Parts: sequence; structure tokens; C-alpha cells
Amino acid sequence: MNFICAFVLLFGVSIVTGGNETKYCESSEYFMIKHQKSGLVIDGKGEKLDQLKIETATKSMTQLWSLKMIEFGKFIIINRATGRVLDIRYNKGAGSDIIAFPKHCKRNQQWIIDHSTGHIAATYDNLVIEINAKNFVPGSGLVANPKKKGQPNQVFTIEPV
Repeated sequence: MNFICAFVLLFGVSIVTGGNETKYCESSEYFMIKHQKSGLVIDGKGEKLDQLKIETATKSMTQLWSLKMIEFGKFIIINRATGRVLDIRYNKGAGSDIIAFPKHCKRNQQWIIDHSTGHIAATYDNLVIEINAKNFVPGSGLVANPKKKGQPNQVFTIEPV
């Protein structure tokens, strides 16, 4: 019998396939989404409930996130403090704000995490999360923009806490 096992350990999600059976197991582990170059993290504590910014890492609940797999390789990313999820505002295209919004699981809340490039990509229009500033200062907002190789304001890592 040929078994294929894939573990996405970094996210606490295991996908085990064997024969005709596939199982999905989700961990309750939380992580921070850290901008690779600056070390700042995505924080859900904005002046408005839906506002997201990058801030200095403190491991506060507003900086902690979890994943829920909605389809193989596609996730919604949930804020621990608010229960809201990463969302491209109004389901629009390039330049739209990335916000925290109540979960509805439509395409503007579905994400693919690419470890090899550091991109957190929407499932449509080749859009990725990008810091809306070139100098990476705390308080900068986030937008969705087309993926560009080597663009440092688009590169994030997942850091388990």
C-alpha cells in the first residue's frame, strides 16, 4: 500500500493521505505574522476594529493568529483577540486595504502561504499582503498588491508562539 504523508508542521496542520482516506487535523497553536526585514508583526489592534497595522512584537493577543483550512492549501487566518479574519476590503483588487473582518469565507478571505517566497497570497488576481510603506515603521498599514519577486515589503514569516 502506498501512503503519502504531508505535514505542514509550521502551521500545526497535518494532512495525511492513504488509500481513499484523507484526514485534516488542525492544531490550536497560535503564531505571529512577522515581516522578514523589519521584524515587525501584523497587529489587529487598530483605532478601528477592522484596522490592521504592523507593530513591534509583544505577543499580545491582537498579534496572535491561527489558521483554519477551508480547502487543501487554502486557509483563513483568524485573529485570536477579535475572531476576525484577514480580508481584502470590499473584495477589490490591487491597492485595497487588508483588514480584519467577520468570517464569511469568500475569496477575499482565502489565503495561500508560500514558505519558499514568504508571500501570503490571495487565491485570486496574484495579490499578496504588502506593507503600505517602504520604510517599515510601526503603525504602517497593509494592502493587497500584485506579487513581485524580491519586493521586501511583501515578505513575511510565520513565527509560532
